[in-house]
Amino acid sequence: MIPGGYGEGGSATGVSVPEQRGVAARYWRDLSLADTAKLLDSSVHEERLTALFILVRKFT
Repeated sequence: MIPGGYGEGGSATGVSVPEQRGVAARYWRDLSLADTAKLLDSSVHEERLTALFILVRKFT
């Protein structure tokens, strides 16, 4: 990671984007906005991206 860059201090789990989309499709109705915000604040890249997929489903 580049010091001071986007990924500094974060981590990745290796979960694929199609799997993340599947999680979002399954749970978007069950997660509150507060819980989704917690995912957005995560240091894990895949959790943040999944939160964005959930928000897209909630607001489109």
